[in-house]
This record gives sequence, structure tokens and C-alpha cells, in this order.
Amino acid sequence: MNVKMDDCFQFGLGAFETISVVDGRLIFLDRHLRRLEDAARFLDLGMPAERGIDRIAVLEYLRKWMSEHDYRDRSGRMRRCALKIMLTQKNVVFSMRDNPYTTDIYERGFAMDISNVRRNETSPFVYHKTMNYGDCILEKRRSRKAGMDERIFLNTKGQICEGTMSNIFFCERWQDIHTRDRLRSSAWNSKGVYL
Repeated sequence: MNVKMDDCFQFGLGAFETISVVDGRLIFLDRHLRRLEDAARFLDLGMPAERGIDRIAVLEYLRKWMSEHDYRDRSGRMRRCALKIMLTQKNVVFSMRDNPYTTDIYERGFAMDISNVRRNETSPFVYHKTMNYGDCILEKRRSRKAGMDERIFLNTKGQICEGTMSNIFFCERWQDIHTRDRLRSSAWNSKGVYL
């Protein structure tokens, strides 16, 4: 991989999306691509489709990657993994990794607490997934040292924003958690707006 130096490496001005892959299927691919497009527009990176990032390219990358790697568990099912798309001024990078959220974690639940770091609800960066991610990484490491799986960020008004590495969803009914087609969940952004 040949990565070129640009504003991403100096200032964190790049965008990314991490997409869950379950049984070889990308979860909410179109939503992720729209969010990447919004971030690219905000950061003036050029439109992802014009830079080679569209539904067809992502699906082709996953197909090729799956044909070159054995990502099956003992039962023959594909292990849960994640596809990451990174976009900067001069770079487009696709990568794959294991999904750290295992069945064991889901069964035991997450141990978490509230971060002392606050999100700035006046910053336009809180509305986009950018490479400016240092506070998330450092807080995730601190949470692990404290015996936690995750930390939750609040904004300066004390409103729930997000986890260090995870999204937060609110469900109206318990059954909504189990039925993906009927999922009626939304996230709060850093201004405390219900999305």
C-alpha cells in the first residue's frame, strides 16, 4: 500500500466509515456511503463516487477479499468482520479486520462508564466521522485499563453523544432490538438532537 502524505496525516482531515460484515453481507452499506459523502463534502475531499468509492467498488473489494482469505469459523460460517473505508485528499484505502464485538460480549453485556472528556456541540466535526479521532482512541485505551469495554461521551451540556468506538441507539420497544427490519432506533448527536 502506497499512502501519500496530505492534510489527513498532519491535521486529521480525512473521513472514514467502518461497516459491519455479517455472513458476507455489508450491513447498511448505502447509509454508510451517504454518511461518507457528507463528510467528504464537509472536508472538501471530492465526492467518493468520483474517487472510486461506490456500492459496486465496495462490493467488489469485499468479494475479492473473501476469495483470497479464509474467514470461516469452525462451523464453516464467515466470522464477523468489518470493512473500513478511508478517504483523504490524496488517498482512498479499503481494509478489513475482525469485528471485536463477539457473541460472548453480547451475552455478557458491556461494562461502561462516562468519559471525563466532553464533546464540543459547537464544532462541525462532531457531525462527521473524521480521522480526527485521537480522543476516542485514548479514551478507549483508558476504559480498558479501568476494566471497562467502553466509555460514553457527553457534550458540554451533559447530553449523551456516542461511545468511544460504538454508536448508541435508543429503542422504543424491546422487540425492536431483535427485529432488524423493524428497528426504530436513533442516535443523539452532540447537540443532543434526536436523529
